Amino acid sequence: MPGMSDMIIAVLGVSLAPVAIWLTVRITNRREPWAIWAAVALLVFAAAYPLSFGPACWMGSRVHGCGPIVSAIYRPVIRAWLCSPQPLKRVGYDYIGLGMSSERNFACAKFEDSRIAFMWLEADGTFTYE
Repeated sequence: MPGMSDMIIAVLGVSLAPVAIWLTVRITNRREPWAIWAAVALLVFAAAYPLSFGPACWMGSRVHGCGPIVSAIYRPVIRAWLCSPQPLKRVGYDYIGLGMSSERNFACAKFEDSRIAFMWLEADGTFTYE
């Protein structure tokens, strides 16, 4: 059964298409400058959200206890990443690994009940679940 965060993300995803169409009509038919800036802001946010996942993981490797926060905020990115082809998964792991702390490394697990959990591989070889 999907959680409340999954429902909110689904509603936001479905509402994004009509907003984009409405902005396109405003830009093409009325040539309104504010609509152009709103569309640019929407595109920047759409690109910045998945790209900010790496820095969030880097911060999580240094600040203990932020795994649940990162996993809640970036759940759609993580799910898309876990369902992607192997070459894209490799790129994702490499990107996340760029700024990782030397004491901890990132691991992610997807469970049968569709939960996603962050696991940190500590320097001593043990896993810490958050």
